[in-house]
Amino acid sequence: MSYLLDTNVFIEPKNTFYQFSVCPGYWDWIAKAHGDGIVFSLDRVRAELVAGKDELSEWAERQSDGFFLSVDQATTQAAGKVSAWAASRPFTPAALSQFMA
Repeated sequence: MSYLLDTNVFIEPKNTFYQFSVCPGYWDWIAKAHGDGIVFSLDRVRAELVAGKDELSEWAERQSDGFFLSVDQATTQAAGKVSAWAASRPFTPAALSQFMA
C-alpha cells in the first residue's frame, strides 16, 4: 500500500517539531519511504512548497522524479469517489470544505 502526502505533512513539521536542523531523520524517512514505493505527493503540493522560497522549498526541489505525481484522469475520478465518501459521513460543513479544498 502507498500513501499520498498532502502539503500539511511537510509544512507543519517544518514549522514545528521536525525542523530540518532538529529532526533530519523525519525528512530522511520521507525520502526513504518514497524510494521504497510507500509515499508520494502531487505536483500541486510541490508547487506550493517551492513557492515558499525556504529550506522546505529547497528540499522539495531536490526530491527525485516520481515523488511528486501529476494529476491525471484516473486521479480526478478517484478524487470524486473520495469526495462522495466524505460527503456521506457526519463531518461538519467546515471540515468538508477544508477537505475538498
